[in-house]
Amino acid sequence: MWLTEMQAQPWGTTHTFKPADLIASARDYRQEPLDVVLLWGVETWLADPEWMAAGRQAIDILRAR
Repeated sequence: MWLTEMQAQPWGTTHTFKPADLIASARDYRQEPLDVVLLWGVETWLADPEWMAAGRQAIDILRAR
């Protein structure tokens, strides 16, 4: 099963989705039998070390089955 466009950046204002929300989403989706996860908005992580760290943590969570 594929998960396409998992949110990985804020939508609209920066207060709508935070790095902690990305990690929480990864924890929620880890329970599903996913073969592929496509993250939407990863390019914005390059400009923000907090987002980059959260992204790395989220990827680690998703890979740990």
